[in-house]
Amino acid sequence: MEQKNGAIVRKLIGYGRLSGIADAEKLARLYEFSRFYVNCFQPSFKLKSKVRMGARVVKTYHPPLTPYERVVRSLRVPQSGKQQLQAIFAKLDPIALIRNIRCVQEELAVGKTAELDQLRSESAESFLRKLRTVWQLGEVRPTHRKQAARCWRTRPDPFENVRSRIQEQLELTPDITPKELFRQLREEHPGYFSDGQIRTLRRRVKEWRTQMAKRLILSANDICTEIASSRN
Repeated sequence: MEQKNGAIVRKLIGYGRLSGIADAEKLARLYEFSRFYVNCFQPSFKLKSKVRMGARVVKTYHPPLTPYERVVRSLRVPQSGKQQLQAIFAKLDPIALIRNIRCVQEELAVGKTAELDQLRSESAESFLRKLRTVWQLGEVRPTHRKQAARCWRTRPDPFENVRSRIQEQLELTPDITPKELFRQLREEHPGYFSDGQIRTLRRRVKEWRTQMAKRLILSANDICTEIASSRN
């Protein structure tokens, strides 16, 4: 009834890529819990009227209701259908639904199920106590945790064969610009490097200079430590 990809699905699952049968089963369980929670316990506004008054647009909304309440109050839904929904609603526990949603989110984010036994056995009182303070930590949805930076390449490194040449030139002339270094490499290897690969070379030069700066800082700290120890 209330299928909103941005307001519901992305907030529950995040924007990470999920694939495989295992993740599909976890998503099915998450949707099973979230559809009851959203449709039965999450009220929303619905537009009643919209009137333009010059440059202004005045909007009027109906009182906030959950999708379940709208269906029960609707005159178009047969009474038998309302009774079925009321029977389902009477068995629902919003705290249990939230806890189950959090458990499946942990499975999606961590990829493990062994650590979730403690969450499932958690009492409702302790779960509620956590909800009072967890907002202070920021984002509480585990599926929105930052993903680890990618540490592998998706294509061959164009500067792999000239890595030693680049390092040698940087050690001889540390202040050389990536543009000048790229020009020298193209002169030494005509037709081998394309124009767009200069951005990759800029990253290589930046990484090398960062490493050299760290070495200088560490060596300076070692010298200061030796001087201080010799004075003592």
